[in-house]
Amino acid sequence: MVDVRKTMRGAVRRLAEGFARQIVSAQSGQGIALVHVDPLSSLGRVWSGSGQDNMLLIAGLARASGARRYLEIGAYRGFTAGFVRWACPNIEIHAIDNWQRASTSVAALLDGVRQISGSDHAIFAYEGDSTAMLDELIAKGLSFDLIYVDGCHTYEYAKSDYERALRLLAPAGTIVIDDTVTWWGPRELSEELQAGALPEGMQALEIRMTNGLLIVSRPPKEKGPLAMTRENCPDGVWRDPEPVRRAG
Repeated sequence: MVDVRKTMRGAVRRLAEGFARQIVSAQSGQGIALVHVDPLSSLGRVWSGSGQDNMLLIAGLARASGARRYLEIGAYRGFTAGFVRWACPNIEIHAIDNWQRASTSVAALLDGVRQISGSDHAIFAYEGDSTAMLDELIAKGLSFDLIYVDGCHTYEYAKSDYERALRLLAPAGTIVIDDTVTWWGPRELSEELQAGALPEGMQALEIRMTNGLLIVSRPPKEKGPLAMTRENCPDGVWRDPEPVRRAG
């Protein structure tokens, strides 16, 4: 029997190791410089309600989709946003929270992002009730490529945040709802959406390991399958029936 959770952690570790080899960050006035980050050791030093694996999964979604503008509802101390910035060095971060919990503040948010990614540029913080803050963003006409819903976990608030997130979503954007396993409010919303309450053209995928994530997005444009050739196959996979004779 496959241990799905162990397999998931292995995938997250490979994702993190791949990021560590590739990530670059813009240094103010100094062009682009390599940032040597050990994300797994960072995970051991920080805590987020998102869960350690979920932080990396959200960062992976941002990187895979090429997100340029990220919105987090319930940003807490900035650790998830920090991993998103680490994965996408030039991404613009918008963070909403009331920062009423102990040891939280806008300053703590900036410090958390900087601790993980080494950078705190292009971060916009909105302090207050999520409903009011989201309505302000809607009024400004902003749109976001990736929106992470992790605010108040009552059903009413989770649904309100999700519905406003839909209005802020870019055409090819993605919404991620956190804690769909561990909290009743997000759980109820997730079940409702998966039962058929999604807007037309949207699809949902729930990842039920760790705290649970519901990923809501529009399907990408369908691509036809590729025929494998010597030119496009991964190294070491192609096998000719006879050795290829090379000129010269």
